[in-house]
Amino acid sequence: MSVEEVERATLLFGGEIKLTRLTGDARVATTANELEAIVHRDRSTAILGGADAAECAALARMADRRGTLYFNISSSEDALRGAECRATMFHVIPSAAMYRDALTRAEPAVEADARCVAWDASLVRFGADTLNQRFQARYGQPMTDESWTGWLAVKVLWESALRARTGEPSALVAVLTRDTTRFDGHKGRPLSFRPWDHQLRQPVYVLTGEPGALRPVEVPVASAANVSSTVVLDELGVSADRSACRWSR
Repeated sequence: MSVEEVERATLLFGGEIKLTRLTGDARVATTANELEAIVHRDRSTAILGGADAAECAALARMADRRGTLYFNISSSEDALRGAECRATMFHVIPSAAMYRDALTRAEPAVEADARCVAWDASLVRFGADTLNQRFQARYGQPMTDESWTGWLAVKVLWESALRARTGEPSALVAVLTRDTTRFDGHKGRPLSFRPWDHQLRQPVYVLTGEPGALRPVEVPVASAANVSSTVVLDELGVSADRSACRWSR
């Protein structure tokens, strides 16, 4: 859906976006050579995908070898943002540490079976209802966490390419990690990537056991109205001084 939206935007801004799908039931372990050949042939700007942490790590390594960006849209594994981090890897889905912190900070206390999500089809504020309706109308099913992270990853790539005026991966990294770069994900706060592990700063949501019970988790900060979104959102997850990420790895 995001690719279709970008294709319409190219009529106004110029440029081009091409989505290459690797189809079939084969896993990354059995299609690695084919995928790398496609990336090399198409001079791909970025790779999106991976079913679990192991596949995400494998795709990130391959992308790094090719000088291509990798966007993690499915794995919350903390190690991908820590010891296994890469300068070419960006994480759109929240980390497990962010989810843990959100549950701890949720007030009043949530039920034992509560869980955190990046997105939910019941969201209505900040334009979320319109996005959910577009997705439902297009695919006949509710927008999920990975639906949203995939949609946003393409949007982020497109907007970064517009700002950089190129699809060159190194130029996009400079835009993505710039202090002033912000993205709108219909979450009510400007989103940006942390420079120390490339995790997307974002609000997350707590789902309780009650049908339709949903609320955003915002870290309570003194004089919150005068505190930047960056400071507030950095209270969720691993801080720079605790991060195990070292770009030299």
